[in-house]
Amino acid sequence: MKKAIFSWIGSLLTTIALSATSALYQNDGVDVSTPTIDALAFVNNGIFIARNLILPFDTQNTFAFTNRGQLQATTVGSNGGVSGFRFEHIDGATSLRTLASVIDLEPGSTITFGNELYLRATNIIQRGAITGPVDGLIHIEGKNVDLSRGSLEIQSGPDGQGSFNADPYFVPDFLIGDTYWGISNVTVNANSLVTTNSGSSYIARTPIFDVLSLARPAGFKDSISILNGKVFAFTNQTTKTNQIIQVVVVGNRDTNINVSVTFAPSIHLDNNFKTVYVQLSSTVTNIISGATAIRQLILEDSFASDTNSAYLTNSNNGLTVRPSNFILARTGKTGTKGPNVSFTPNLFKNYYDSTLFTNGTAYSNNIVTNIAYSAYSATVDYQLSTGLGLAGVSPTNTYGRIDISADNLNLDHARIRSEQVTTIRAKHISSTTASAI
Repeated sequence: MKKAIFSWIGSLLTTIALSATSALYQNDGVDVSTPTIDALAFVNNGIFIARNLILPFDTQNTFAFTNRGQLQATTVGSNGGVSGFRFEHIDGATSLRTLASVIDLEPGSTITFGNELYLRATNIIQRGAITGPVDGLIHIEGKNVDLSRGSLEIQSGPDGQGSFNADPYFVPDFLIGDTYWGISNVTVNANSLVTTNSGSSYIARTPIFDVLSLARPAGFKDSISILNGKVFAFTNQTTKTNQIIQVVVVGNRDTNINVSVTFAPSIHLDNNFKTVYVQLSSTVTNIISGATAIRQLILEDSFASDTNSAYLTNSNNGLTVRPSNFILARTGKTGTKGPNVSFTPNLFKNYYDSTLFTNGTAYSNNIVTNIAYSAYSATVDYQLSTGLGLAGVSPTNTYGRIDISADNLNLDHARIRSEQVTTIRAKHISSTTASAI
C-alpha cells in the first residue's frame, strides 16, 4: 500500500513544480506553530499541536494523511473557537471538500481534540486511539474503513467539584441547573403522606405547595407523588413521650442506580433532628481502558436540622436560586448513620414506646397547619450543550456522538464509546469479532 502511495505522489511532481503545493509535510519533532499546510501528503511522526483554533485544523490539496505520533487540537482562552481536525481533501483553488485518498492512523498513534474530528477518505485505516470530550463529535466517512484494533472514544462528563453555600450566593456543581424553588407554609395530613399500595410497596404524596421559577416568577403550584419508592426512616426518642420521626422516600426505576440514605447530627447541639443525605450512585466501566468509576449524585437536606432556610442566588448566572437547606452535587460528604427502623405507614398514625405503648397508641392530631416547607427542583446534565429539546435537534445530530459511514467496514476488535448515539452505516461489515461498542 505504501509503495503505491509514494509512486502516486511521485507522478504528481510536475504539478508541484507549477504550483505552491509541496509534495510532503512531515513532522518528526514537536510542532506547535499551527502551520498553514499545502501539501500532497501529511505525515506526523512526532507531536503536532494545533492551537488557538477558530475552526477545526485542516490542510489544502492533501490526498494522504499518516499519523504515527500524537495529534492534539486545542483552543486557548475564551475565543469561542472550535477545536479539532478535518482530514479530507480540500482543493486549494476552489475550497471544494472531497474524500482524500488515504488516512492511515497507525498503532500507538493518538488524536485528541476539543470539539470536532472529521476523517473523510476513500481508504481509512484507524489502528490508534482517538479521544474527544463529552460534547465532542467524531465523523468517519469513506469507502473502505478499517477500524480493527483501534479505539474511538467520547469521554464521560466531569466528576464534579462539589457545591457549597456562601450567603447570599451558592456555588453550583458542574451542569446542575435550578428548575424551581419554594419556601413557605402548608397544611399537612400525616395519614396521607405515605400510604400502602399493595404488599410492601407504598405511595408517597406531598401536599400541594407553591414554588417559583425563572420562567414563572409569579409562582405556580406543584405536588410530588412517588409510586413504589424506596422508604428510609430514622427515629429519635428524645423523651418518654416525644419522638422524632424522619422519613425519606426516593423514587428510582433504574436497577443500575444504587440508592443510599444516611443521617448526620445537626450542627446545633440543641436540635435533635438529623441532616439527611441521599446518594444516587452507579458503577460504570470504560470499554476503552477497562477502568471502572463511580458516578454519583448527593443531595444534602438540612431543613429540619437547621431551621434558618433562605434563598441563595446561583453564583454562575445570578438569576436562579436554591433554598439554603439544600446542597446538590456530584461529590460531597454523606451521613454517619443509616436508617434505624423499618418503615410502616403506622409510624405516622401511632406512637410507639418500648415501655408505655408497645402496641402503639393513635396520635390525637394528624393534621398540622401552617407547617414550613422547602422545595427545590433541578436538572442534572452530562454535556455542556446537547441541544436536545430544541426544534430540529435529536440524539442523531447533537454533540457527544460518533458517526461512521462506509461501503466496506471492518470492526474486528474495535472499541467504540460515545455519550450520545453511535451511528454506523455500512453496505458490508467484514468482521465484528471481539468488538465493543
